[in-house]
Amino acid sequence: MGSSEGIKSYLREAPCAAFLSLRAVQNELESGVLKVLPIKQFKLIRKYHFIHPQGQQHKLAQLFMKFAKKQAD
Repeated sequence: MGSSEGIKSYLREAPCAAFLSLRAVQNELESGVLKVLPIKQFKLIRKYHFIHPQGQQHKLAQLFMKFAKKQAD
């Protein structure tokens, strides 16, 4: 599924679970439509990539990428 909205629509109709950000389901959690299922000793590792226009990068962008890479280590 290509979007959080599509996943949420499917979750409302099917007996299943999904990974979504809390921000994406905040309204559904508050209304009781969806709920969080805690999983003990579970760690999800995600890989992110920086994509930027070719050429010189802005100093602030360079600083952010340096910071993010340091946090990932």
